[in-house]
Amino acid sequence: MEALRPTDPKRFPDRRRGRGGFTLIEVIIAISVVAFGFIAILGLLPKGLTTFRSAMDNSLGAQIAQKVLNDSQQQDFDTLIANGNTHSVRYFDDQGNELAAQYRAKAIYHANTRILIGTEMPGDSLNTNLATVTIQVANNPGNRTLPMVNNLWTPGAMDMVTFSSQISRNK
Repeated sequence: MEALRPTDPKRFPDRRRGRGGFTLIEVIIAISVVAFGFIAILGLLPKGLTTFRSAMDNSLGAQIAQKVLNDSQQQDFDTLIANGNTHSVRYFDDQGNELAAQYRAKAIYHANTRILIGTEMPGDSLNTNLATVTIQVANNPGNRTLPMVNNLWTPGAMDMVTFSSQISRNK
């Protein structure tokens, strides 16, 4: 009987010479290409998260302003202007739910509302049947005191969105 040699491809098919596979150099190059791609993607994450948070703040600010404006529109016009040319601040949590004043420390968003009695229209004198409602929504998780000028928060003091609308007397 003939001796079996370990290099005989007929009897030991998995011990063939010149088997296929990757060399160590090829594996290192492939890993470095993948690592370079991951590093580039990881570098974009902080900017993406910042942009996402800013979009969430703007969206929630618009929802809060819409709620405050709807509340103003639901009031009787005489009641609305009874405290005219003044301002009021309301507090909201991170989901846009209104908080009572005693829970101000938990507030993330502050909404400042100013109502001006009478509005000048182009080609018209002061119209006392029209009130201008200005709503500022600030992202203020630290509950800092915001500087005011004419019952409005100073622009640039904090990230905020400002909305303005007119409400008229329904005759």
